Amino acid sequence: MVDALPSEFYDLLLNALQMDRLACRGLDKIGIHSEEERVLKYFDCNYSAYDGHSDVTTSGALGPREFVTCANRGGCKAEGLLCQFPGRLTKRQFEVAHRIALGQMDAQICIELSIAQDTLRNHKKTIELKTSSAGKVAIGVWAAMNKVLAK
Repeated sequence: MVDALPSEFYDLLLNALQMDRLACRGLDKIGIHSEEERVLKYFDCNYSAYDGHSDVTTSGALGPREFVTCANRGGCKAEGLLCQFPGRLTKRQFEVAHRIALGQMDAQICIELSIAQDTLRNHKKTIELKTSSAGKVAIGVWAAMNKVLAK
């Protein structure tokens, strides 16, 4: 057993991980196979951010996953599988929201992401729905408030 985490918290994380097929696939993708390493990586990618909220609820259940700022963002093979993006965005939607928050114009976003204007338009509509935002300015504000700029 890992000494870094209290045993009750470790058990909660292990149970959550075992039920999360995407996270398990992400861990497999980056070659982490031992139970202890998998649980620690799952914790690092989903609960290690200080967000002012407890990782365990008062009823003893595991709280909601957090968006953890990561040095490997954009280059991790498990990105979007092991970790989750704020607002339940996909990896591509996150990339679009990040570029919008940086103030990039649509043409620049399309070039950098190698996507068509129609594809960008669809991503923006989906981001608006998932984040309850209306327009690029609102997406940018939402992105700033949800640490998307910290990438």
